[in-house]
Amino acid sequence: MKKSILCAAIISVLALSVITFKGYDVAKSANPQTNQNVIHRNTVYDADVTKPEFLNNQSDVVVIGKIVNKNASAKGKLSVGLQEDVVYTDTNVKVETVVINKTSNQIKHGDTLTVRNLGGTADNLTMITDTDGVLKQDKNDKKVLLFLADLSRDLSLPQGGTQTTTYSIVGGFHGSFSLSGDGGEATRDVSGEKIKTDDLVKLLKNK
Repeated sequence: MKKSILCAAIISVLALSVITFKGYDVAKSANPQTNQNVIHRNTVYDADVTKPEFLNNQSDVVVIGKIVNKNASAKGKLSVGLQEDVVYTDTNVKVETVVINKTSNQIKHGDTLTVRNLGGTADNLTMITDTDGVLKQDKNDKKVLLFLADLSRDLSLPQGGTQTTTYSIVGGFHGSFSLSGDGGEATRDVSGEKIKTDDLVKLLKNK
């Protein structure tokens, strides 16, 4: 069975969230033979979410780093809206450069940050989202440029579950970039938009 839902009723609550979206489309299906439930979720973002200025304003931390590993996906509940079950995955990123740090936390080269996003499989639930293309491990050890916010500010994700400060990507996949081999070019994950890394960093530091 499949159905589509536009969850616009929770916009007023999620206006506090750094994701800044208008709602989301959800399609659910179930396989009775495997007892596996699948959720497909695509977010409808505010138009400003693509702008570096917006990402910078909403970020607590901007870093360049490398993906170390991913933790096993887990099931959790959202604290707003229908409080439905969702699946999330935590990715550990080793910091190489701290571009911006607006927090009181000391973040330096070599530190590992935990970044959470929706998606994965846990128990009998699989969640497929529009952020599936972000934070993918690469055998070539690629670098990523991430606009991050403290998880407590992001009401679109389950809270807790870790002993350390956890972050979310601002604007979903819009705040996640993969860097070229020499680090000179940043490609926005999923959409493929390209921008010179130095130009992007200079833009941020001049704000």
